[in-house]
Amino acid sequence: MAKTLGEVGDTYPRKNEGVCKIYLGFTPFVMLTRAQSAEALLSDNVNLSKPMTYRFFNKYIDGSLLISTGDFWRFQRKILTPAFHFKILDDFMGVFNKQAAKFVVYLGKLPLNEEIRVLRESSKCTINVIGETTLGHDVDAMSGENYYGRALSLLQALILVRSFRPWMWFDSIYYRFTQEGSLAKQCIKAMHGLSTRILRARLHERKEEAKERSKINGTLTPAPPEKKRLRTLIEILLDSHEQNPTLVPEKLVQSGVDLMLFAGQDTTATNLAWTVFLLGHSPDVQEKCRQELFRVLGPDPSSPVTSEHLKTLKYFDATIKESMRVYPPVPLIGRQLETDIKIKGDGRSFTIPAGVQVFVSIFHMHHDPKYFPNPEKFDPERFLDENAPHKSHPFSYVPFSGGPRNCIGQKFAMMEVKVILAHLLRNYRWTSTRARKDLKLVFEIVMRVKGDLRIRLEPLRPTERLNKENSTPDSLTA
Repeated sequence: MAKTLGEVGDTYPRKNEGVCKIYLGFTPFVMLTRAQSAEALLSDNVNLSKPMTYRFFNKYIDGSLLISTGDFWRFQRKILTPAFHFKILDDFMGVFNKQAAKFVVYLGKLPLNEEIRVLRESSKCTINVIGETTLGHDVDAMSGENYYGRALSLLQALILVRSFRPWMWFDSIYYRFTQEGSLAKQCIKAMHGLSTRILRARLHERKEEAKERSKINGTLTPAPPEKKRLRTLIEILLDSHEQNPTLVPEKLVQSGVDLMLFAGQDTTATNLAWTVFLLGHSPDVQEKCRQELFRVLGPDPSSPVTSEHLKTLKYFDATIKESMRVYPPVPLIGRQLETDIKIKGDGRSFTIPAGVQVFVSIFHMHHDPKYFPNPEKFDPERFLDENAPHKSHPFSYVPFSGGPRNCIGQKFAMMEVKVILAHLLRNYRWTSTRARKDLKLVFEIVMRVKGDLRIRLEPLRPTERLNKENSTPDSLTA
């Protein structure tokens, strides 16, 4: 379905004011492809339910923030929000830097001059990051097979196939009588295995820690200093579970952890891969980013990136934003309408009735020449121009969706990608080996491409890091 909707958007994005109606069997769908048509839906506080296809994730992340609705969705959003507080994100910078440095070493061990499959390799780094920040556990996917990443990619492909085949929409048929359903169950079992194992271990540890504290409190023995733990998502959810196990049962903790593993790993790996690919086609942009990084961080390619550094890297920030415009990591989002909604076009309006499933094509919105002249061009300068056309509409650029149901982890995702990319740029230069015009885009939950994105990597020579422009970091001269 995602691919079909993408093709429809390519065919009809400027007709009917960016409002397209299609049928899959007897089921009607509407796709919105322009900012003015998507604004009413994305900013709506009532129509927050996800479309039918999202329930295909139920067996994996049932009851999670991604697919829940109404008051339950609001409750989950409330208990998850503290996990993305700026202080906690700042504490995660150590994990981002550690895993980025490991990724630099890992890439250096790959055969020189051979093509590197960017998405496959990037996902090994991002699963390590999300494993450590969500579970407090280093998955160490760079040391062996990335089983979680492979299972997740296969599950998404299976869900895409299922979306096209109405007879597979029924769980009782899909999981019992189809080969695809059997494979999906295996993927879900593999992915649940990681989170369940660590959740059980952490629950046991917390019980033992509570017993130990209870013993010490009954004696005059001074308590040993508590082991400092990173405030990971699992710790925040388990705190809520212990405070109110009825409102936050263990199942909700599990689904919250699984959601963050799913959403945080795949979307971030996709964002990183597309940015690396575009930089491989734009050596001038790549070099400009590199020089800005050396100027701000200094010549040592292994020095850690701080949140203060990120605030000063303006061109680098614009480059990542432009990458997410050209190839948004999540190309389509959807809603199931609970009430009628009026959509604006250019000069007229459309009413979409309750019950209809509506998709917003972020990809096509980001390629609207009204807001992004010459939209196929990769041009970070767009995001440095205060008078750029896209700044005239709040929904022209929505890589993390918009409105009340926007991505809760968007700051986390941006910080992670920036840190990893900063380490890569200070250690390597690269060229992309596939032409953009030859890419076959696949609109799944994330923006994929047939055959992966490929680059050739070359280590930077020490002399390339030591020029007049970058010999002293800005932070030491300010």
